[in-house]
Amino acid sequence: MKNPNTVININDVNGDSLFYEYYNRNSGKSYNPKKSMLKFLQKTIDIALSKKEKLYFTEHFINGKTVNQISYEHGRHKSTVSREITKAKVKLREYVPLYFIR
Repeated sequence: MKNPNTVININDVNGDSLFYEYYNRNSGKSYNPKKSMLKFLQKTIDIALSKKEKLYFTEHFINGKTVNQISYEHGRHKSTVSREITKAKVKLREYVPLYFIR
């Protein structure tokens, strides 16, 4: 049995295989679960995060920049950028279970 607290990073390489099992379990539904989850995540990011959290989180996880690169580009200390990214992750963890309840 898999540990339910395991963190899985979803990317273009593994995304389809990760959602394949979920899609087969819900095969009667005619929606794409990967797109549905990404849409939910985008809305959650827009609603739940502050401007700085959204900017740094997007730069780091979507654009693949390091904390050092982000801090240099925005003229902020790297600990500030790291703290904002951490706060964003904590906020998003509170909302993600709501996707599976609906």
